[in-house]
Amino acid sequence: MVRSAAPSAFACASLAGVLTSFTGSALAACDNTTPGTGVTVTCSGASATPVNAQVGSTGVTVNVLGGASLNAVSGVVVQGASRVDNAGTINASSGSVGIAARLDDNVLVNEAGGVVQTVNPSTAAIVANGNRNQLLNFGLISTQNSNAYGLSILTFPGNTLVDNVLTNSGTIRTLGTGAHAVFAQQNDRATITNTGTIETRGTNASGLRAVGGSNVVTNASSVQTFGADSNAVYVQGNNNSVVNRGQIGTSGSNAEAVFSNTAGSSFTATITNEAGASITSAQSLAIRGLNGQETVINAGTISSGAGTAISLGGGNDMVVLRTGSVINGSIDGGAGTDGVQLEGSGTSGNAFLNFETLRMQGDAWTFAGSGTFNSATLTSGVFTLSGVLTAPVTVQPGATLTGAGRVAGDLAVQGVVRPGATPGTGVLTVDGNYTQAAGSTLEVTQTPNSADRIMVGGSATLQGGTVHVLSQQAGSYNAGRVPIVTAAGGLSGTFDALQLPMALLSDTSLSYDADNAYLTVVRKASFASAAPPASNAAQVAAVLDAVEPVATGSLQQASAEIAMLPTQPQVVAAFDNLGGSVYPTLARAGLRDNEDFARSLTQRLAERRGSPASGDTTSVCSDAHCGTAVWARAFGVDGRLTGSSGVAGVDTRTRGLAVGTDREITPATRVGAGLEVSRLDADFRVTPAASAQADSYKLGVFGSMQLGEGYLAGVLSYGRFNGDLDRQILIGSLAAVAHGRIRADIASASLEAGRPFSWGATTLEPIATLSYARLKQQALSETGAGEVGLRVGGQSLESTQAGLGVRLRRAFELGSGRLTLEGRARWAHELSGRDATARMAFVGAPYQGFDISGATVDRNLKLLGIGASYELPSGFTTQLVYEASVGGDDRYRSLMLRVRKVW
Repeated sequence: MVRSAAPSAFACASLAGVLTSFTGSALAACDNTTPGTGVTVTCSGASATPVNAQVGSTGVTVNVLGGASLNAVSGVVVQGASRVDNAGTINASSGSVGIAARLDDNVLVNEAGGVVQTVNPSTAAIVANGNRNQLLNFGLISTQNSNAYGLSILTFPGNTLVDNVLTNSGTIRTLGTGAHAVFAQQNDRATITNTGTIETRGTNASGLRAVGGSNVVTNASSVQTFGADSNAVYVQGNNNSVVNRGQIGTSGSNAEAVFSNTAGSSFTATITNEAGASITSAQSLAIRGLNGQETVINAGTISSGAGTAISLGGGNDMVVLRTGSVINGSIDGGAGTDGVQLEGSGTSGNAFLNFETLRMQGDAWTFAGSGTFNSATLTSGVFTLSGVLTAPVTVQPGATLTGAGRVAGDLAVQGVVRPGATPGTGVLTVDGNYTQAAGSTLEVTQTPNSADRIMVGGSATLQGGTVHVLSQQAGSYNAGRVPIVTAAGGLSGTFDALQLPMALLSDTSLSYDADNAYLTVVRKASFASAAPPASNAAQVAAVLDAVEPVATGSLQQASAEIAMLPTQPQVVAAFDNLGGSVYPTLARAGLRDNEDFARSLTQRLAERRGSPASGDTTSVCSDAHCGTAVWARAFGVDGRLTGSSGVAGVDTRTRGLAVGTDREITPATRVGAGLEVSRLDADFRVTPAASAQADSYKLGVFGSMQLGEGYLAGVLSYGRFNGDLDRQILIGSLAAVAHGRIRADIASASLEAGRPFSWGATTLEPIATLSYARLKQQALSETGAGEVGLRVGGQSLESTQAGLGVRLRRAFELGSGRLTLEGRARWAHELSGRDATARMAFVGAPYQGFDISGATVDRNLKLLGIGASYELPSGFTTQLVYEASVGGDDRYRSLMLRVRKVW
């Protein structure tokens, strides 16, 4: 239905006539009710008498103060170049206007707190009949009958007014049929702005209405209509502009939210819905264009409850979608040559009807709906097609077409085409013919058994261009070639170039047949060629070369992943990840952990020898130290083995508790036994991560014998080492955690000989040591990683050390007991082999063994320690000891607290 440009033309003429003929009466509560030129009128209190400026007057100012009320046929009427400010209440209860201006250049203001209302039909709350008038509302305007307007500029039929300003920053409510809230009739260059609230509830009652040319209508707040046939915004004429920054909505039947009636086919109009704004019609079109050439620019939300959101009728129309655009409903271009233009980024799932052109010149758009166009041109950005685009499509240089949708037409690529939505298996369908121009690019992702592909219903013509393989996913590429272009009508021509991700051990080429273009991957080098000689990586690489043809499961996947890695460091790192050097490294750490137990028992014997104040060193103990003793020791040890390239290092933390007893057998002999329980936590210095936890139980016996001025002490110990090791395997898409259950036994023996020299309360004790330890680890088979897990053979690891050192003690007799301070230093030399090696095989290739080395130790080890003990006459002693050992880059440090009681 086409509604009249002036549905209340009779009312408009009537109101204009009132402005011309109304004279009013004289007496009023205002201090002047018939002001002349230059007169200022102030109204206070209540009055039933209107203010009516004299004919021909200018420069009149009327101020209706807050609290004042005018209840008259009309409130205030001025002529030209005058001003009215209402802060009170004007109620044109029996007449036609609240505030009015007959001529030009007036300012009519309803201030915040002010009220202007009418109750009769064909009335206006604030109205002007002239040019360059400003009608401003900051308060409340209410009209309650048909053809009763809020803010309006009116004139007689055949006249045209110009440059009027109508602004609502307050509230306007109308109730009757044809009761427009803001209405500029027969106006050119009018500026209509709403920053407040507008509601109409009658039939054919617009919120913002402009009839004329070059008018600008702006909503920055809320315009709502509730009646049938009531547009929230209506513009008619040429070169009008509607800008929405707020909410525009209609809920009545046949009520378009925005209606542009351009009247003539050559007339234009622009409707802009900005970001965050909304235009909504519950039962009709959200935007309607009629006759002329509308441009709709959307960065907000446009919604229709009637199915079609935008309908543009006749004329050559344009719909521009910008970032933030959401349109709920279809879009109909109507007759003429109509276009859709995409700017910025977003997603469109709409159906486009009766459009001739589609142009993408934004950054990134997804086309998820459908549309039929005479042409579609992509000039820039990434256009993702997941719907159906019925058009011949041209991808210009600088633009990219991607997605798994369908081009129902020809496709000519001068820029970039990237088929598919799922890397490696995506398909872009072209119903017509396909042309790949020189200088263009086809981008694909490849898997072992497929690649992204263009499926062409017609013929494919390759005029050159580049195939860019973005990535090659892991797997066995032995199956042969995979198609990237398939044409039912035949393929001609070739690509000019192939751009690949680097693969150190594999090569890819292009091939063709009558209907297809293919990618083919072949191996060009062995695994062993990438590994450094005489390394853990070389051991693993040799096995992979041997088992690759028959490998299955995760072992086959690991081989395929490594074959496609781009650089030698990545390939070598993958070999090391598979190799499991953490096992021999953990065995070395367990052996070092046992040394601390043996050393603590030897130290206990040194304490029992005491520091005789008399200088007598021929007895194994002083009086206070003799007898039977029991003791307990809590300790913590932190250690590091640094490892090397391709060999795992490890950081360890050991916490534990030891208890023991010892007794003098003869004046020159003492023996004892100790039991230790500890927990070792290990974090390996590798990537990906690996860690281990192990519980250790150790039993030791020790003894000391006086030999003349010197002594000889010995320790025998046995321990059990039980734990779990977890290591991550991460190679390309292969991700697994291998779990190993560790069992090991440790036996050790050590001797220490020394000769104390005493000077009063000070004792210096040179010492020589010799020790031997042997760890035997049981075989294990990893779980959790399938065929790429490891079988680790049983292994033995030995350590023989000889050392020299010195202890220095000084006793201080205190009133309540004896304080002894001690320092010690020792150098030890490793006589056995420094390497720890384990024999391994993959679970999926148990007969292809290989040897993997763990962290080595420095041959020379330096040990330093300090301690303090306090002994009470009752035989109760507390001792605190700190020790550190350094060998090359390896570090160990321990803190021990011991208590003992002697009887």
